[in-house]
Amino acid sequence: MSILKIIPKDEKNNSPFQPEQKKSETLINSNLSMLQKEFNERNMKPEKKSFGFKWKWVFMLSVLSLIGYSAYLSKGVKMNPREDVLFEIKTIDEGGHPIAGALIKFKNRTLGVTDSFGEWRKFYKFRRGSSIKIKIEKKTAHEKIHATKNLVVPLNPKSTGELSVKSVITLNMDEETVVQTPKTKKNISATQAAIVNKKLANINEIKKNLDRSLIANNEDFRQVWFSVTESTRKGINAKLSSALRTYLLPEIKEQSTKLGLHVLKSSPWKINISHVNIKGGNVPGVIRVEGRLGHQLNHIDFLTNYSGRSKRTSKNILNEIRNYVPKTYHVDYRKMRWFVKNSEINFWRLLSGFSFRGQNGNVIKAKGIEQNGYYLLDVGNKSVCEGEKLSCTVQKNAFPQDPPNGKWRLFRLKIEGSKKEQLVYVGGHRASYIGNQVWQYWSRPGLNVFVTMIKGDQSILRKKLVNIEENQVPMVLLPMQKRSG
Repeated sequence: MSILKIIPKDEKNNSPFQPEQKKSETLINSNLSMLQKEFNERNMKPEKKSFGFKWKWVFMLSVLSLIGYSAYLSKGVKMNPREDVLFEIKTIDEGGHPIAGALIKFKNRTLGVTDSFGEWRKFYKFRRGSSIKIKIEKKTAHEKIHATKNLVVPLNPKSTGELSVKSVITLNMDEETVVQTPKTKKNISATQAAIVNKKLANINEIKKNLDRSLIANNEDFRQVWFSVTESTRKGINAKLSSALRTYLLPEIKEQSTKLGLHVLKSSPWKINISHVNIKGGNVPGVIRVEGRLGHQLNHIDFLTNYSGRSKRTSKNILNEIRNYVPKTYHVDYRKMRWFVKNSEINFWRLLSGFSFRGQNGNVIKAKGIEQNGYYLLDVGNKSVCEGEKLSCTVQKNAFPQDPPNGKWRLFRLKIEGSKKEQLVYVGGHRASYIGNQVWQYWSRPGLNVFVTMIKGDQSILRKKLVNIEENQVPMVLLPMQKRSG
């Protein structure tokens, strides 16, 4: 290409420097070609580079934004790790009575069983604010009761720093099976079937009553009601019986209140006090204390002496009541040792020398003295909780199933002519009939104790047993003595 083609004609004819101009034009053209080539290399290809460069910056900015936002979240919002949460569930029926033996389930997995107080306690790891759907059920041969409830872990712990979830859950009846006639080769008549159905229905009703009369926990036995049954007899017995209501009853209520109990007439835990006349004895009478905490196995029934002053007598009665209540306490494994947590209620505070029965049935004793609200347990090679659990609830040993400490032993005696339905007390504790006029009772070796049989508010037998040792003759023969009244 010649630059002459782009120069006007009149300028070409009039130019005085045609040879030099031609040389310059060739150089200019060469430079223009190089410039054009360089322009193409720098201008056309960078468009592609700028396109990739742009998206790389977008991606890098996005990553930096996410990192910054994560840093903001970690700084502005605290993490929510899984923490130990204590679940405390109490199961009751429609009548408000505790239900023992109910299965606690979560996601089709059985977590545990309620104890005789209708309670279940256990630690599990959950995040704060979590919602846990708990299913509770109890099946028997004739009915099924169940309940489902959503429990929410609180966001903030208690003042003690412990996360806990407490709930009282009422179980409703699902279905009651129809009593079926046993399958036999012979046909059973309609009348016979009706009799069988009626008897089994009665058994079912008895079972319901027993379930409903399980130990009335009423907030860890914080509520109680005391009453006095006055004697219909005259003379000294009438005066002593009246003194129970006038002096002893107000004192025992006052002491119970000071120890942290609520004395309420509406309480399901009721204890009755009455005077028993001891005819022909060296004392005018004794005090009978009785009350049901629920089913028959936890029946409070003992005799105690008048101790001169009502304050001292009241203290003795309250101390003995503790020995008849299988109170539940929490145990846990820490620093290679087992500890039991003492109660915050003064009435139920543990004293040295007590013993427990673990979830596997092993008897466990306390070791040492209380420190910081806990007692060290003398476990040895025994297991405390089921399986490999490191925390659970256990029951303090109590009459009549277990003695409160390891110094007590089972003894036997024979009362000729005695019957199962009679009331026999040895050393003040109720004896149990085991057959053939033989009675079994708890006592400590070497003690001098009185055997007392009562009918109504009158003794019909009173005899002293002297220095009975465990390794001596286990059967003591006592002739029946008829007493008037």
